[in-house]
Amino acid sequence: LLSLPPPYITALMRPLTNHSLKLETIQSDNYFLRKQMTDFFQNLQKHEKKDETGTATLKISLKNFVRSGKIDGKTDGDNLLLRFLWFHLKEFQPENYSKVFEMFREQGIVIDSTIGGKEQNASSPIEKHPIFIFRLLERPADVVETKWQTKCQENTNYFELRIELQAGCPDSLAVAFAAKCHALGNCLEAWKHEATVATKKDIHWIHAELIRTRRQHDYILFAVRTAESQESDEYSKFLFSLA
Repeated sequence: LLSLPPPYITALMRPLTNHSLKLETIQSDNYFLRKQMTDFFQNLQKHEKKDETGTATLKISLKNFVRSGKIDGKTDGDNLLLRFLWFHLKEFQPENYSKVFEMFREQGIVIDSTIGGKEQNASSPIEKHPIFIFRLLERPADVVETKWQTKCQENTNYFELRIELQAGCPDSLAVAFAAKCHALGNCLEAWKHEATVATKKDIHWIHAELIRTRRQHDYILFAVRTAESQESDEYSKFLFSLA
């Protein structure tokens, strides 16, 4: 990604980070979006399904992408969502999509996660899909109850690490830190600056969150609750990998 010219990187990122594309726009049958879809399918050289089916499939993928950054299917030249988002980049050929996504993964802006798919719980099999992290939403102020419970259950061990940032926390740092935690297991809940993850056997619960305070310094919280008597060094290795 860093080897590409800055204007080209901007052109690739712009449709992915276009927050004017909202769920309401997709659901309301917006005229401009409908026209974009019509133009897209008319110019699509290779599409095996009928227009109506393709439009419905694309709308579902757009909704998933807007809700959580989920990218349905493989990140290659046959991906309908990517072909639509990058339709205006005539010089960017679909056969290069996979290479670009490899670079996105190396930079940490695309991760594999369970969030955004079917309803997840701690005992669900871990099946992951690509997520574009900068499409994750801010947690609304009215969302108070989350998957991460305020109090620990009985017979539960708890430890936390706080990374204080005296000069404030860059937004991209908090987003990237929370996104990294998705790799630790089954992501039960994810927002732009936080994530709650459970291991496959529900032995460990992990939570990462940016905490903004008025009187003290902002800090990034990394917390683990476990039913085991001893903590695994897995999390120490994970934290050292972020340094």
